[in-house]
Amino acid sequence: MSLAIKARAGVKWTTASAIAGAASQLLLTAVLAHFLEKKDFGLMAIALFVINFSQLFIDIGISNAIIHKQTVTHNQLSSLYWCNIIIGFFLFGLLFTLAPLISGFYKEPLLKNIIRWVGLTFLIQPFGMQFSTLLRKELHFKELAIRNIISRTIGLVIGALLGFYGYGIYALVYSTIAMAFLDMLLLVILGRKIHSPSLHFRLTEIKPFFSFGMYQMGEKMINYINSDIDTLIIGKFLGIETLGIYNIAKNFVLKPFQVINPILTRVAFPVMAKVQNDIPKLKSIYLKMQSVLAFINFPVFIFMFFYAEAVILLIFGSRWLDAAMPLRILSLYAMIRSTMNPIGSLQLARGRADQGFYWNLVQSVILIVAVYLGSRGGILGVCYTLLGIQSILFIISWKVMVNPLCAADFIEFNAVFWEPLYLSFIPAVLLFPLLHFLFPAHNFSTAIVVLLLYLSLLAFIHIVIKKTFIVEVKRLLLNR
Repeated sequence: MSLAIKARAGVKWTTASAIAGAASQLLLTAVLAHFLEKKDFGLMAIALFVINFSQLFIDIGISNAIIHKQTVTHNQLSSLYWCNIIIGFFLFGLLFTLAPLISGFYKEPLLKNIIRWVGLTFLIQPFGMQFSTLLRKELHFKELAIRNIISRTIGLVIGALLGFYGYGIYALVYSTIAMAFLDMLLLVILGRKIHSPSLHFRLTEIKPFFSFGMYQMGEKMINYINSDIDTLIIGKFLGIETLGIYNIAKNFVLKPFQVINPILTRVAFPVMAKVQNDIPKLKSIYLKMQSVLAFINFPVFIFMFFYAEAVILLIFGSRWLDAAMPLRILSLYAMIRSTMNPIGSLQLARGRADQGFYWNLVQSVILIVAVYLGSRGGILGVCYTLLGIQSILFIISWKVMVNPLCAADFIEFNAVFWEPLYLSFIPAVLLFPLLHFLFPAHNFSTAIVVLLLYLSLLAFIHIVIKKTFIVEVKRLLLNR
């Protein structure tokens, strides 16, 4: 099977997986928003920050090193497998010990048990991590998609039932653990067809992976801090309930590109890695990927910007309307950020994990100071700060990363964004005054009408007038 055919199949199955995963998570959040308090979402935001940050150390960046290196021996894979498991058990013990200190820092006693319970994922996930990597490397995205759909669907059912029966925040906790266990079990079943680890561990065999992997781990660690430093600062200085409101808005607004982008970037990384020395072809794949992502992402974020209240009412209900203004500001922040996210795949394809590390290190210093100062203006101060910083970094990212890696000049880099941007604005601008005149009240029915009219007009513009998005998707999948 050719690389192009595998890539097309990968996009198809990754799309199905991403849509199912996003739908289940969004539905779970929407359901639990009617049963849980705002403070519960704030507590879970802190717990997940700690857990997800710690999870970066389980992999120590070697998964992408396995994909980048085209030849890896059986003994090396076995050593790396047991290395992941040892680190996972160590991190669980460390997190179990530190949980009371974290709880004390935020003055929230319940946080200790939440962190310890969710920390059980460290004893579960390492057993399946390498199998996920190998399935990605061999472009077995169908198997990965089926696994993800099954685990997310069951997690949704468990979380929704527990929320309905009054388990409160533990509905989120137990559903998280259940999904981690199902993910691991299915990965072991699927992955053992490719590789079966032996009882072999030798540190010297995996040293070549560390130079690549440590940079990758460092980059992910700093990038994670960059993405969620606002969670720590808001929780500490503005309160857990305010964090719950902010977390609803931020998680929702980031969800589109966190779901949509991996549909292509997970497939594009191994594909670009195979043509990493053919710079013109590499640039072509990268720019086509950016174009397709912009045509999908931009309409979503523009809709959120114009109709934030309708979105909140439709998904979470009237008691969460405090999250509407943060959602509006963060929609522009997320739109810019979505254009920078695929740069990571380009860096990894060229073996430049070090570049991503240093880039994110500089960002972290800027963001920590900026978000802290922005928090003095409350929740909206943080939102405006993130938008301003991201706008500046967008320009700098081309100069220091995109151009050196694939030789795309500034005009080429920006040209792929202009058409999806103005085509997304057209229906929003046309409908905004009309809908506010006809439907001045914010209610569930209005939200439905707004969404349907926007989607209808957007579809007309793209399919009947331009058809650009369809053409770009075909070009990318055909790798032409």
